[in-house]
Amino acid sequence: MLKQTTEGSKSAGLTRQQRRELGRKIRSEKPGLDVVHPDAASIDIGSREHCVAVGPDRDSEPVRVFGCFTADLQRRAEFLTQCRIWRD
Repeated sequence: MLKQTTEGSKSAGLTRQQRRELGRKIRSEKPGLDVVHPDAASIDIGSREHCVAVGPDRDSEPVRVFGCFTADLQRRAEFLTQCRIWRD
């Protein structure tokens, strides 16, 4: 049985180290743009994975990759709640 893998997997596109480096790069760069919606996240929805990015002040690892199965989507919701993005 083929099982979808979750965060940190080879199929996720980025390794954990690459995601950390990307997060550091995001935090270190000063794009000079005004924040319009600080409680928003970016979600790139693909057929096999969903990439989620939050503000660098919201989490030590602001870019994460989640699978597309129900358990993965629940983990994504927990991550967004933890980052004060997702609200009921």
